[in-house]
Amino acid sequence: MLEYRRGNLLQATGPNTILVHACNTQGSWGAGIAVEFQKRYPKYYKDYKSKCDKYGRTLLGMAIQFRGMANDPGQAIACLFTSAGYGSEKDSEKRILLNTQAAIECLLGTLPEDVEIHSPKINSGLFGVPWEKTERIIEQALVHYPEITWVVWEL
Repeated sequence: MLEYRRGNLLQATGPNTILVHACNTQGSWGAGIAVEFQKRYPKYYKDYKSKCDKYGRTLLGMAIQFRGMANDPGQAIACLFTSAGYGSEKDSEKRILLNTQAAIECLLGTLPEDVEIHSPKINSGLFGVPWEKTERIIEQALVHYPEITWVVWEL
């Protein structure tokens, strides 16, 4: 089920929540919501950067979860690798959407049934993909996971 809430995505915490955002494979959380993730979860950023340095473009279409912060052991985040680059080097809209579909399927296949996913309007910010296109991909994927709720946060 897909639902919408107004407010700050980063307020959604707890053992049954996972915060999800779209990422590049170059190891940069330097703009948009990613900057806030980097500030709040520096250890996760370090782990993300290390994976990008090691695997690069092979991460496209994958999702990686990070769990177990000392100050909040139940909190989890996930990176959906939807574009190899960022800024003027971002992938085409078509490529981003293909990678998004694969990454979402990767993520959903690894989650427990009682989880709530919380995200911004993935890809619609700095990657410049119209939200409705990503929304359709999420809705189609959730058909196979009716027990999972995906909450999209709007400011």
